[in-house]
Amino acid sequence: MEPDLENVVLIDETFNLRRQTMETDAELVERCKAKDVQAFEALFMRYQTRIYNFIFYQVQDAETAADLTQEVFFAAWRHLSSLRANEAFSSWLYQIAKNQCRNFQKKRRLKTESLEKSEVLATSATQNVWEIPDESKNPEKLTLSAELQTVVEQAISELKEKHRTVIILHYIEGLGVGEIAEILGISQGTVKSRLARAREKLSEKLAKYED
Repeated sequence: MEPDLENVVLIDETFNLRRQTMETDAELVERCKAKDVQAFEALFMRYQTRIYNFIFYQVQDAETAADLTQEVFFAAWRHLSSLRANEAFSSWLYQIAKNQCRNFQKKRRLKTESLEKSEVLATSATQNVWEIPDESKNPEKLTLSAELQTVVEQAISELKEKHRTVIILHYIEGLGVGEIAEILGISQGTVKSRLARAREKLSEKLAKYED
């Protein structure tokens, strides 16, 4: 039986709700391994916003982020028995989210490449093709009055994956260097180096929006 993550039912008993709120991740995970659905719903409520935000900044689409968030938690429920250290649940969950994003982006790239090939074939087979110039590729055509939030999100999405991930985890999710190192399986020194490089790249991208 899988937990109903789309319609999480709030627990009526005040005592049970308070207990689940106070329980550590490790305690809730232990109950989950015994197929306690309510314990997993408590973990879902605890982490859904963080995981959604992490995914959203990777894929830049609210609906896709919501769908992938659901997939992350379903995958976590199905494979929870493979988690050896219950206290490492949050790091493990972010690893699942990172892999979901990577798989999605790979599929999106393949789909885009397939569509581009189809367009090339269609153009080759057509003698009279109307070509409309894409002015959006011209930086001077960008609307400088766009909200800062949108500008920052776009700049983050354009970073390389390794830089984008550490920026999201550190500045948006609020995780420390040690936690990020554990999630990504790299040294703390590498995390610091990537953060420095990511900040440098963001500064370059955002410089043109400064007055």
